[in-house]
Amino acid sequence: DALASRLEKESLPTGRAEQLLRELAEANENVESAELHDGAMERIDVVPFAGGGRSSGWSATLQFHDEEDLQFVLRQAGSSNGFALKASAPIPSVEKAIEASASNLKGAESEHKVYPCPANLKKLADARKAHKIALLGLRVVTEKQRK
Repeated sequence: DALASRLEKESLPTGRAEQLLRELAEANENVESAELHDGAMERIDVVPFAGGGRSSGWSATLQFHDEEDLQFVLRQAGSSNGFALKASAPIPSVEKAIEASASNLKGAESEHKVYPCPANLKKLADARKAHKIALLGLRVVTEKQRK
């Protein structure tokens, strides 16, 4: 490192140069760890997995670099909406789900306007909820959140 060489040449109080070199080495380790973490997150492979009829969508198996990455993802996925997965292009099944939920919502709104009753109000509430979930897009959620 150029910075480490420069620190060794500087006339600093006794022990200060060694302390700065230790801090620099620790910072470099933190940067390397962060780069490994970022690289590990980029290398996540999504593998189709049979859902056993429990879900209308699909499941995936994820493999992580270390326990820390796994715990981070479990915390994020356990939240109420999980977390989004970035996609470089629109995903046809997600787009279809959004279109279908929008159509169902429109139908439920029409039914409720024509005949406002508790059953149609429930249909409307369910359609709104389904549409809101569809708009979230491709997400990572835990089994518990995948109701």
